[in-house]
Amino acid sequence: MSEKPKKKVGRKFTKAKKQQIINEGIDHILFSHFTWNDFQKWIREEHTVKDSNPYWKECWSNITNRFEEEKNDLVKKHLHHLYDLHRRCIENKDRATERATLVDIAKILGIQEGQKLSINSENGKIEINLDLGD
Repeated sequence: MSEKPKKKVGRKFTKAKKQQIINEGIDHILFSHFTWNDFQKWIREEHTVKDSNPYWKECWSNITNRFEEEKNDLVKKHLHHLYDLHRRCIENKDRATERATLVDIAKILGIQEGQKLSINSENGKIEINLDLGD
């Protein structure tokens, strides 16, 4: 009887080693500005990995998640500062700055003035109308 040819199995790494490769890959992508081809060449030579695509995808997934969290934290920080400034403007009756802070808050929240947000100022009163759609 003929024997079945053995399948060549790629190199198996531990979870810790895979994470180390991914962390190194992230550093190379961010700081050495690796392209897909650079990454492929590096991972094949350095770690003898045949299929570099899963590592490339994992690196970019981690990069995207990291910067998304940082962006959300920065937006929260700026909104908190603007709401605080808006409250102080109301207390000091500074209508011009109060209106400007509302416009800035609307920009950060993605509400386009004239499309979804209407701000009117008459007789010292500020009227805000939101069009939330359906």
